[in-house]
Amino acid sequence: SALVLDGEAGIGKTTMWFEAMTKARELGFGVISAQLAAAESDLPYTALADLLRGLDEEASALPDIQKHALQRVVLESDVADWRVLAAAVAALLDLLSHRSPLLIAVDDLQWVDPSSRRVLAFAARRLPAHVSIVATVRTEPLLADAAGWLKLAQPNAIRRITMAPMTLSELHEVISRVLHQSLPRPTMLRIHEIAGGNPLFALE
Repeated sequence: SALVLDGEAGIGKTTMWFEAMTKARELGFGVISAQLAAAESDLPYTALADLLRGLDEEASALPDIQKHALQRVVLESDVADWRVLAAAVAALLDLLSHRSPLLIAVDDLQWVDPSSRRVLAFAARRLPAHVSIVATVRTEPLLADAAGWLKLAQPNAIRRITMAPMTLSELHEVISRVLHQSLPRPTMLRIHEIAGGNPLFALE
């Protein structure tokens, strides 16, 4: 299964993403994660290398050709044959899922580089049981559906939640927690109006 949290910048997607990882670990899930950046979205295999970093011991159980492909992508962001790499990633996820349920967590899916996207799309369609995905994606008028490439074996296994702007009372709670003080209602009304219910903009 997969959960995609979408919404505008600053709306709280990453906060929810971190919370999902925390809850998964409390439930006994293994978690592999990557936080992506626009500046690295043109570099080959950056997202994939971030996801796989620290899994050398687990990858050692794979066939040599697959193990070598994973090592090259982590150390050099390069691989001779993407199909071997894709098969290696699928095999590694299967191996990890036999040890514990696994959560794949990706923040800012719109910045997945094209080479990583191709491999992850291959692996996602072949996810073994007990592997789930949680991802965030920014929605903007000039951005296409950056999560459209993410397909699972079952079409109804992907759920999307659009993060809505906060109400006045919700925004007041957030600001009170961060600033450790309660602002007057007229001030809160003005902040809510200017920020449009966006918590990041409101705090700024």
